Amino acid sequence: MQTLTIKIILILAVVSCVDVFSSEMQTEKRRFGKVDGTYVFISETTVPERGERTIREGPEWKGIYIFQDGVYSISLIRESRNDDWVAAFPKDYQALGYESEAGIYQVDGTHLKLEPKVSLHPFGYQAREFILQLDEDGMILKSKTPTHSKRVPSGDIVIVLRPATRNKFTSL
Repeated sequence: MQTLTIKIILILAVVSCVDVFSSEMQTEKRRFGKVDGTYVFISETTVPERGERTIREGPEWKGIYIFQDGVYSISLIRESRNDDWVAAFPKDYQALGYESEAGIYQVDGTHLKLEPKVSLHPFGYQAREFILQLDEDGMILKSKTPTHSKRVPSGDIVIVLRPATRNKFTSL
């Protein structure tokens, strides 16, 4: 009788642990799930406090943003970049025509925080926070550029992304 009671208690403990683990996984999925996916870069508009507005968009700029379980990766490339890096490696990131970073992200309601862990250019290791707008058409990220950023002058940035599909991706 005592052995049966111990077995029942062990079974209940295991089931309870599995249930708690499953609940934690569901919470994580809800936390990241609304953002998770692969997105095609559509445009990035920067409106500095001083100076001229800049727009990067296709077909000149192409790229993808990938979000999965709290980890992200971004790759952007300019079509007209210098392709002879052996003879004349670009002197700055604008001339490079390529941006890449990966790291972790956090979603808190309508806020998305990107924390790069690796980046192609030296200014990429700064965490960035965005106001997140998600709908069936994709994702819009809005942010203020930090005044200490060497990449762009202080101002507003709006990034537009659309869900990647095989047709959209192959047209990159």
